[in-house]
Amino acid sequence: MKDVIKFLKKNGFKNMELGSYANDLCNVVINSNEYEVADNEGNTMYSKDHNIYWLIGVLTYYGFIEKNYKI
Repeated sequence: MKDVIKFLKKNGFKNMELGSYANDLCNVVINSNEYEVADNEGNTMYSKDHNIYWLIGVLTYYGFIEKNYKI
């Protein structure tokens, strides 16, 4: 989990509340067994587990972070 939080913060996300990180375009919630990514229009996507590659893929595909993201 620490690596995911570090990744989100390096890429402009701010801690909103426990397990929730947001930037200007979306909100990422880290639940006990999944990631939840919601855009500002209320569309939500859920992962099947804590796969960071899924999270990076969703964030870059939908333009929520730069394609040249920071690791």
